[in-house]
Amino acid sequence: MARTKAEHSRENKERYNWYKERGICTTCGRTWVEPGHVRCKACEAKIKVYHDRDREQRKERKAARRQERIAKGLCTECGKRPATEGMRMCPRCRAMRNDSTRKYKIHQKTLKGAKQ
Repeated sequence: MARTKAEHSRENKERYNWYKERGICTTCGRTWVEPGHVRCKACEAKIKVYHDRDREQRKERKAARRQERIAKGLCTECGKRPATEGMRMCPRCRAMRNDSTRKYKIHQKTLKGAKQ
């Protein structure tokens, strides 16, 4: 019987937490990890190599996708809706960006006040 996506996700989360609680690498499940970490050094090194190798390719793809969307007159964030005249984003994405920026600035002000 096939598992649903939710069941599969729940099982993966349970397995992750089980390994984490016992200090076992959550990626390979075979090696003990240092306190405060969830992956062994070998798995961390493999992940770092992967991210470093693909960083430039991802950056180039993202820039090309952005230029393509600008040329088509689409929102550079979602690529689904037309961009507002004279802008690069649709009203919906711009509102979400403004909201997250506002929340970030408020958070930074509270952190600055807590440090003083």
